Amino acid sequence: MKLMSQLKFVAFSAAFIGTSAAQGISEPTAANSAETMSSTALHNPEIAQSDEVKASALAFANRYYTALFGNDLETLRQSHDLAGQVYGNGRAERSVEYYLEGHLKPELKMLADGQRTVKQQTVYASGHIAIVTTSSDLSFEHHGDKIDLESVDTLTLFHGEKGWKIVLAHSSSRRAKKPQQ
Repeated sequence: MKLMSQLKFVAFSAAFIGTSAAQGISEPTAANSAETMSSTALHNPEIAQSDEVKASALAFANRYYTALFGNDLETLRQSHDLAGQVYGNGRAERSVEYYLEGHLKPELKMLADGQRTVKQQTVYASGHIAIVTTSSDLSFEHHGDKIDLESVDTLTLFHGEKGWKIVLAHSSSRRAKKPQQ
């Protein structure tokens, strides 16, 4: 069942990417050599799920998270395909630019001042698409209240000639359960 869910998500992502390519989405630029890989690994179907491709996608995702929790809006902007989509907690953002400026920018300092503990990361890669899912615990203060959250983020990445870009991002969080005593 888990495999079927992944395949449906990959099919959805592939359909989105096909639509985006038809709209002339610009190719990403790699800002980090760990995010680039040999074209043999990326274009050969026999090794497209290779450790090299997965490691490259994970390095990109972790650079994104470092920027997210490090108050680095410019790196966040460069990581996204601006024609992509962002979803969070049951809502679609109007646009990536709106998400970055109107939603995320006001929260960056709070996120940078908080604590994040990654519990698990998984990577699925096939050809030019990678999906990185990250589960983490977040703890920060907001208007004087301490907030503890459990969070799951899924980044769907597309690899162009110059590197990875986020074409679809989904984030979901909820209050962390307090341990029973």
